[in-house]
Amino acid sequence: VKIVNIPPTTEMIKHITLLFFLSLTVHICSSSDEGDEIFERLVGWFADNGVTYSAEVGLGFPHGVIASAPIEATEKKKVKIVNIPQTLAINEETVKKSDLAPIFEENPSIDSTAMVAIFLLHEKNKEKSLWKPYLDALPKELDTPMFWSKKEQKLLTGSWVLDRVKADEKSLKENYKEVMVDLLFKKYAAIFDPDVYTEDEYIWVWNIIWSRAFWFESTGLVLVPMLDSFNHHNEAKTEIYFEDGHFSLFTKSNVESGAEVYINRGQRPNNDLLRLYGFILPANQYNLAFIEDTLGEKDPIRLGLKKAVLNKHNMLGPPYPYGDTIDGLWVRKDIPLQVIGFYRIKFWEPTTAQMRAWKESQTIPDINPSKMLDEDNEKKTIVGLVDRLAEIIDRYPEGYKEDKTLLQGKELSERARIAVQMRYQEKKILNDARTTLMTPKKSLDRTPLL
Repeated sequence: VKIVNIPPTTEMIKHITLLFFLSLTVHICSSSDEGDEIFERLVGWFADNGVTYSAEVGLGFPHGVIASAPIEATEKKKVKIVNIPQTLAINEETVKKSDLAPIFEENPSIDSTAMVAIFLLHEKNKEKSLWKPYLDALPKELDTPMFWSKKEQKLLTGSWVLDRVKADEKSLKENYKEVMVDLLFKKYAAIFDPDVYTEDEYIWVWNIIWSRAFWFESTGLVLVPMLDSFNHHNEAKTEIYFEDGHFSLFTKSNVESGAEVYINRGQRPNNDLLRLYGFILPANQYNLAFIEDTLGEKDPIRLGLKKAVLNKHNMLGPPYPYGDTIDGLWVRKDIPLQVIGFYRIKFWEPTTAQMRAWKESQTIPDINPSKMLDEDNEKKTIVGLVDRLAEIIDRYPEGYKEDKTLLQGKELSERARIAVQMRYQEKKILNDARTTLMTPKKSLDRTPLL
């Protein structure tokens, strides 16, 4: 790989530095003087290592990019915003070239993300790490629900977000015990100090990766300093390329002077944005609410047959559903065909002949859950979906109208408002889907949503 470093001009550095300080909003340090020093080291580190910026942008700290002058761009006339050398990126390949490489070679059970997480903590505690200015500038406090107080988390009761956050935290704690406590602390005590590689630090660094990393086919999961300073917006018209040893960000739309320059990490619903990044978008056309359920079969033969039918029609497996359960989704009033098909098979009654053929020769009957099986099954499917939606809605302790009233007031804290908005949006989607299902109909057949 040919590495090409293009140093920024002196005028550009002065321009960027001035804008850094004009938009300085330090919340990671105990004093502004300390924050200024961290900031200066980061700016100097970018300059020393060949990071170049468009003259039309300035950086907020610790993240956020502001247009200091109008940026004129179109689909056909893209404007390059930033260029970052591959040498600053951190991914699995970086770890395999580091002083920790022999440890991970000896322990192949440690997955690539855990490798990067451990490497980041290792470098964070080294005085002469290449990435120290970057690691020192990372936020020490995160806004994602995993780091909210119990009182703040309680406001998300009933929401898929809280369920998933708790599952994530449990998984991280189990991973910490498996990788750090039961393995690295015992085998490499001279390198890994339990007082440094604490559980809290381990959970923090994993969340740093989840909230800041990118994925490219050629690099896999990768942290790209500077590129992760950009905030996300679903409607941002930007493109990120990795070529010729550099990561480059282009914008394809105009940006007014003083406005923030966003990147687009994909069409994310607010559930994901809150869980991974700690914010939601007020008007998000990709919002959805989740529903989970099982086929409810105790007989392993019937269960196997139903799973085989769903699998044959690509309705079993990632992303929705998987295993013998469903973790489906609703998008406004529309119901994905995967969910409808799952419930058709859930309430499908195989004949004796179909059961015998499956048991004796694994023969899958010629039925298609993407279409109505019969009127009785369709009725059970609709009723089953309506009942399941009602059960999920009942998990929320507050009603839909109560949330609306709370949002109209001004006494909510920022996190409380986000939590109430999140559960309000989910309940509205679930209620709308339920209303759609309860509208008199004989069949749910329609064009698949997904």
